[in-house]
Amino acid sequence: MNIDFDPTRKISEEDFNFILEAGRLSPSSGGNEPWKFLVVQSEEFREVLTPFVSGATRSLPTASHFVLILARRGLTFDSPYVIKQQTEIKGMPIEVYRSLKSAYVQFYDELHLNTERALLDWSSKQTYLAMGI
Repeated sequence: MNIDFDPTRKISEEDFNFILEAGRLSPSSGGNEPWKFLVVQSEEFREVLTPFVSGATRSLPTASHFVLILARRGLTFDSPYVIKQQTEIKGMPIEVYRSLKSAYVQFYDELHLNTERALLDWSSKQTYLAMGI
């Protein structure tokens, strides 16, 4: 469904920041938050995006805020991003994280997350959780 927005009405910065934070805190497999939000405010860049966002061609020019949700690549259990998420962000001691290696290996094997494409597909599917907010 393509929506036209009233260009005279804008989401307040407070409300928009709340929405972004809710999206960032959305549940994800393993709590790894495999997404990045890109807020597009530039009218020029929105015009460049138009051919690539077929579901938003009418709403893109009139939306007060437009957010692209990007999926992270290469999220293996031993990637620096995942290790940081688990240890620094979630507070798991590194020794505990390392002790779970066999469980992570089994999890990735069972989901067939053994190629870059499979890992990107998995991350991409999780972005729907954040988008649902």
